Amino acid sequence: MEYSLIELIQGLDEGKWNSVDLVSMYLDQIERHDQNGKKLNAVRIINPEVWQIAKALDEERLTKGKRSLMHGIPILLKDNICTHDGMPTTASSLSLADLYAPKDAFVVKALRDAGAIILGKTNLSEFAYFMSYDKMPSGYGSMHGQVKNPYHDDIDPLGSSTGSAVAVAANMVPVAVGTETNGSLMAPALANSITAIKPTLGLVSRSGIIPISPLQDTAGPMARSVRDCALLLQSMVKKDDQDSSMSCFPNEIPDYEHAPELPIQGKKIAILTFEGYPYTEEERLILNEAKAVFQQAHVQVDEVLFEPKPIYNDKTLLYEFKVALN
Repeated sequence: MEYSLIELIQGLDEGKWNSVDLVSMYLDQIERHDQNGKKLNAVRIINPEVWQIAKALDEERLTKGKRSLMHGIPILLKDNICTHDGMPTTASSLSLADLYAPKDAFVVKALRDAGAIILGKTNLSEFAYFMSYDKMPSGYGSMHGQVKNPYHDDIDPLGSSTGSAVAVAANMVPVAVGTETNGSLMAPALANSITAIKPTLGLVSRSGIIPISPLQDTAGPMARSVRDCALLLQSMVKKDDQDSSMSCFPNEIPDYEHAPELPIQGKKIAILTFEGYPYTEEERLILNEAKAVFQQAHVQVDEVLFEPKPIYNDKTLLYEFKVALN
């Protein structure tokens, strides 16, 4: 029952299933792993309009064809991303329990235009983990409590896109959208054995997303493979003239859909290691395996030793958060 995004798309194209079938399958997964006693507590709310949306997109596929590869694919959104469809946007905080946005975030509109089905929203570390300095557990929010790692209760799920990562890892959805300021896509992807892409700032619109720092925030895709992330990213990248950060938006949108198929022969890849970091035997084995894979693909591999230094950006975040949140 665990399918890649490509397999789901092919199944829709070949008529093996329709979007209503996929919604049913993933809602069953959510009920099985998440909502029965809040086992993992990844999904905060299901879109009340999801069935009619799925039916309408199935009908449109039959009569007009598909809008994009994402047509009829269920996805989940981190609950700091605004939607207009009867789901509040809470940032996992009781203080925003009744915040109903007047319109979709720009990235949500782009996804809907591509035919993606917003299945629901995921829990996160409250206000994207900008509530305390390391004293609040990752994945905790006053709205719905603690998100749990699907592999073991003792493993920190990391934040703040915790619910999105857990939902993908537990096969509650094929792909999800998270957001990052400092590590909130990468860290939960690491902790839950999935993958994520943090787009270049200005590639994905921030309009309609509860912020921390306008100079650092971005939404990004989360999935079980880089290719699935790339396919979702293709539908997220769209110019938003209301977002000032998008002044660096590319003149031509890259072809993320086919990028994973391109040869990497002749490329140069750095394997970054951190000075003074106590790498475990397992971590070194993984790094060496990755190096061997690249070398077999005739890629130049450079090992770069990096001296990590603290980044003192707390004052910047505090200033930007206050202004941007208002």
